[in-house]
Amino acid sequence: MHTRLIWLLFAQGIYPLLVYHLLVPKNASEGDTIELVCDYDLGKDSLYVFKMYKDNTEFYRYIPLSVEKKQEFPLEGINLQLAKCTENSITLSKISNATTGNFTCEVSVEESFETAPMVKELIVRSKNLIA
Repeated sequence: MHTRLIWLLFAQGIYPLLVYHLLVPKNASEGDTIELVCDYDLGKDSLYVFKMYKDNTEFYRYIPLSVEKKQEFPLEGINLQLAKCTENSITLSKISNATTGNFTCEVSVEESFETAPMVKELIVRSKNLIA
């Protein structure tokens, strides 16, 4: 049903904001550096803001039209490599058990301020349990 509605909108020239996928590593271990990638389609709109949350607390914001495009908000368990973060991905280094949680990518478009989120769980395994 959902796929049929999307194709109907595309056929009528209406391109809604869609978040397709949030890529979160399945085998993350303490001390690793990982990348989380949010794949989205803005339709005919322009990106207003891309945000990342851990357990409903924002820790990264990317606003393409802002003087300071990238913003970081300190959060326990989050060691952001800001230089490697983009409009659809973040890089976390030295992850730990405190990094475990539900991660949300949220995208908003300019004209309508429509917002689309996607949530995925990240589980960080202890190095001791992997050996």
